[in-house]
Amino acid sequence: MKDMKDVVVARSNPTIPAEIRQQASELILDSVLHLDRMELEAWIDCFDQTSCYHVIPRENIDCGYPSAIIRCDSLDIIKDRLMVLDVSSKYNPHWDRHFLNGTQFQSYENGILIAHTNFMIVQSTLEGFSKLFVAGHYEDKIVFTADGAKLRERIVVLDTFSVPNLIAVPL
Repeated sequence: MKDMKDVVVARSNPTIPAEIRQQASELILDSVLHLDRMELEAWIDCFDQTSCYHVIPRENIDCGYPSAIIRCDSLDIIKDRLMVLDVSSKYNPHWDRHFLNGTQFQSYENGILIAHTNFMIVQSTLEGFSKLFVAGHYEDKIVFTADGAKLRERIVVLDTFSVPNLIAVPL
């Protein structure tokens, strides 16, 4: 029987320096904590200047379809989406809570780290109801700048095609 330490080591590429993995882990955690706290300007700061953000159902990826539920191909488009959120979030007040499991660091080449993290998001309403909103995984490309680790690309892969409500707040 393996102990959990052996399992964790086997899941990530052991050739990736520990400092790189640590910075990336902190970035991934910070990015979801900013969303849970609705610190959207801080969430934007998790991205570098040439970043993109997509939300795609797993079914589309499995079938090779490029269609996304959300496709922001630049940082300006991501910022624009957040400006719209200031208006739309008034009609569906809720709190999101992200739950992450361990991140798998797959490769680190030419200054780009590829990471995979499973997540679930629970939404709680002002009426006191909490429910699972979505589940899936992040496929992140992370770069390391003078300002620290930054997301170059975040692909949010949803486990299901159907989302129970609108996606206003980034996932």
